[in-house]
Amino acid sequence: MMDLDLKERISQHFLVAEVVKTCSEDVDNTVINNARRLAETCLEPVRCRINRPLIVNSWYRSVKYNASVGGKRSSQHIRGEAVDIHLDADCWKIQLGELVPLFKHYADYDQLIVESSPTAHWLHVSHTERHENRHQYLRIKTH
Repeated sequence: MMDLDLKERISQHFLVAEVVKTCSEDVDNTVINNARRLAETCLEPVRCRINRPLIVNSWYRSVKYNASVGGKRSSQHIRGEAVDIHLDADCWKIQLGELVPLFKHYADYDQLIVESSPTAHWLHVSHTERHENRHQYLRIKTH
């Protein structure tokens, strides 16, 4: 495992600490570089326009951790290419009304997935350099 400086900025508003918030095992430079590109191409353009924090639920996940939370084996979280976020607002519908149009207009995203479970709601945002970003928008319910 590489030495992580949790206070290091990967972009203007995001830190390494947020990338490894839920998991820090098996992190390497590729993961950090992928997270940096995601922050710069997707999160920052939206964050700067709303002038409010985008709160990270989950960003990087090791293969082991991803399996333990029921993530797909092909999850972009494993490479640091995906993040699950929410706003500080109480109303999820307001968050969707604000965030989704901004991501669609200002971000070069691969996938934008509105996800919800019986107890939580979040927005999955991904960006990749492995293929052309698909600008795919989905809504799914989990569990």
